[in-house]
Amino acid sequence: IQTVKNYYNMEFMRRQKENMQYKKAIATAAADLVSDGETLMINSGTTTFFTAVELKRHKNLNIVTNSISVAIELGAHPTFRVILLGGEINTQYSFIYGNDAMTQLKNYKADKAILSVDGIRSDVGLTTYHAEEAVVDKLMMERSRQTIIVADYTKLGHESFSNIGPISSAQRWVTNDCVDMEQLEQIKSFGIEIVRT
Repeated sequence: IQTVKNYYNMEFMRRQKENMQYKKAIATAAADLVSDGETLMINSGTTTFFTAVELKRHKNLNIVTNSISVAIELGAHPTFRVILLGGEINTQYSFIYGNDAMTQLKNYKADKAILSVDGIRSDVGLTTYHAEEAVVDKLMMERSRQTIIVADYTKLGHESFSNIGPISSAQRWVTNDCVDMEQLEQIKSFGIEIVRT
């Protein structure tokens, strides 16, 4: 049992430590964009996990997520309603996916989607490592009035395996001050608001 537990936590904990200070700064700024009483959709990722930690200073949030870690982190908050989507489990990266998750997600609407991505390029758009989660991310954006991307500066200029959508499918991107400014200007030309921390 201990071996299984360590396997479940190992990859997530390793990724948490990468650029941790930058991710935590993004998380604080992203939580500032949320108001009490809102409904949020949150995908999996270490930056969305840190954002979930910061969201605990709010009240009366409704949260729909496919992230096991986010659901566990927020589930005990006394004024939050947390819905963890059902479906197939990716144990290595701690998220839910598949047809059951997609069917359930279609039942909900949200004020904001808060999404972690693995790549942002002006000519490619938003991308992620996991094709099975990319379709969940797309539907979260469709079912939300506003999409906030939370991604540190290392994601800019990177293209990952699976496409989520064009840059213009998001309204805000929360990132770091040390981001490449030339590439950032290209992103801004698509009408996305940049919040730098």
